[in-house]
Amino acid sequence: MRIGLVLNILDEEYQISMYKGMKKRADELGVELICFQLEHTQFKSGSFIYNLHYNNLLNVDGIVILTSVITDHYKLHNKKDIQEIWGNVPVISAGQIIEGIPSINIDTENSMKKIVEHLIIDHNNKNLMFVGGLENHKDNIEREQVFKKSIEHYKKTIPDLTYTTIRGNFTEGGAFEAISSYTKKKNNLKIDAIVCANDNMAIGINKYLKINKNKSFCENCAITGFDDIPQAKLELPPLTTVRQPMKKMGTIAMDSIIKLINGEEIPTITTINSELIIRESCNCKNSRQNKNDEVSTKSMQKNYLKSEQMLRMVSHMGQDLNYIDSFKNMNTTLEKNLELFDISTFCILLFENNIPFYKSQNKSLKVNPLYVRLNSQDITKRFNNEWIDIHDFFETIQKKCGNEFIFKFLSSGDRIIGCTIYKAHEDDMHQYLCSIISNIAQTISRLKSFAEKEKRSEFLEEEISKRTKELMEANNRRIQVEAEVLKITEIERQRFSTDLHDDICQRLAGISMLCKCYSTQNSPVKKEQMEELTQLISETLQRTRQYAHDSYPVDLESLGMNNSISNLCNSFKQQTGTECIFEWDVPSENLFNKIEKLNIFRIIQEALHNIMKHAHATKTIVKVIQEKDCVIITINDNGDGFASNDSDFKKGVGFNSMQYRANQINAKFQIKSIPQKGTTIEIKMQQK
Repeated sequence: MRIGLVLNILDEEYQISMYKGMKKRADELGVELICFQLEHTQFKSGSFIYNLHYNNLLNVDGIVILTSVITDHYKLHNKKDIQEIWGNVPVISAGQIIEGIPSINIDTENSMKKIVEHLIIDHNNKNLMFVGGLENHKDNIEREQVFKKSIEHYKKTIPDLTYTTIRGNFTEGGAFEAISSYTKKKNNLKIDAIVCANDNMAIGINKYLKINKNKSFCENCAITGFDDIPQAKLELPPLTTVRQPMKKMGTIAMDSIIKLINGEEIPTITTINSELIIRESCNCKNSRQNKNDEVSTKSMQKNYLKSEQMLRMVSHMGQDLNYIDSFKNMNTTLEKNLELFDISTFCILLFENNIPFYKSQNKSLKVNPLYVRLNSQDITKRFNNEWIDIHDFFETIQKKCGNEFIFKFLSSGDRIIGCTIYKAHEDDMHQYLCSIISNIAQTISRLKSFAEKEKRSEFLEEEISKRTKELMEANNRRIQVEAEVLKITEIERQRFSTDLHDDICQRLAGISMLCKCYSTQNSPVKKEQMEELTQLISETLQRTRQYAHDSYPVDLESLGMNNSISNLCNSFKQQTGTECIFEWDVPSENLFNKIEKLNIFRIIQEALHNIMKHAHATKTIVKVIQEKDCVIITINDNGDGFASNDSDFKKGVGFNSMQYRANQINAKFQIKSIPQKGTTIEIKMQQK
């Protein structure tokens, strides 16, 4: 049988004592115990923990939840809230009563009443202060309410009895700050007794009173705590407090969850009595510690030097981890230090980046064993850095190392990156291991982040290299195109000069010669001669207009883009006898500026020229259409076409000219051709 204990973190006596009680009883019964440390992970819907299914994780048969240390972070009000997270696994609540769930509770009400009674009746204190914890925490609410009711009860017979409340959030520093802030605001403060909702806050209050001992209320002010942590006995003066039998609660919890798993009846609520421990902090003179206190105090004093040594070792280990630069070196550091701490079993498992836990019984958790130390041997290499089912991994370590393990998540910010599974041979190692694991989590996070940055850097370098190559190629193409454009310009100039010389100039020379001849003849100019001269002049004028249009299509300004391209297609049809269909589907010519109009016209003109010269087509379709925010120009013919690997066409002046003009208007230029099926030229221009 395998039992899970869920708590916050094993770094203070309250939770450690609960674990000790369950562990001792588990050893007696031969039951496996796994302790899960949540350490403030969130139970929000869709979060990592919310999707965690413990029965899937390590096949636990039942769970004990130390609700008194986790319900200040999570809303666990009833059975439904429990089942939302832990499914239908048998569950017992320890420390607080959860509706619909068998609960084990410690009766602290009577002890709190006894504290108030002791301070008022035995010590005649009349000006009391209550230092509370977290406002919405159930334990704080209960203790504060009992305190107030007790005060009101005694006010019936002691009218001048007064009280005030402040909030220290259950921490030593929080209580110190709260009392400091309060006293600064109050003049002539009268306080003769301070009741704290836990021992940590009482210790913080005691420090403040010692530092400010010259203040009138600080000299003989009584202090009481709650919980009876080990430090309470060592305070000067020793702390009057309430002892909660956490080990006993752990024992009862283990017996109860086993009965629940076996289908036996158990009480809905089991209540354990707490005990008022009177020491000297309440101004009881010559208070005698009981024998258990004396033994415990001597034991703590005996282990003080060991504790100091352990803290130094944890600090040195943390420093070592801060300087390592690889997972390999981290494992070396771990192996060296865990040997010093005499920790024989310690495993680090990494999770995938996505949420690794599922409520579905069919899903399993894959983990990557980053470091595995079993029975004082590093066997990490056996797993070969491969992903393995956590059940299989756990069975492996269970066979080699026994049944009791502590499970703790590795967190980085709000991310869960992995977990540790370990065994502590000595009870006083838990708090040190918590610090060690925190350092390990930071180290793993740093190394992963560094590795990701290196990967990212390599990726960026590759992208930069690729982009640089593309830019160089683009620049080379630009240079080539510009060279071709210059060549085109020179050819056009040469052609224009030749046409002027061979055509227009010759025609003008002919007209001049005829005019000279007609002017010197003796007879009048005949009608036939004038008609001949008129015809020649008219033809010359027409050719001149054509040259001017070829140089710059002035029709674009006067007739518009639609009509100019239409005339161009009609002229092509007349010259070649080839069917030429023109389609225009653009809502307004205002979409185009002057430069765009000219370049589109020239591209179509060049394409038609190529078709006339090379394609031997019988049909040509020219389209100018708009699709959403894009203008698409296509020139399609059914001519000879050419193979995709035929570079002769692309080497031609016409292709480079069209490509260049498309670049001028930030348009995409594409040409597709199939032998014997024709060619399609497409220009896509994105509208702003």
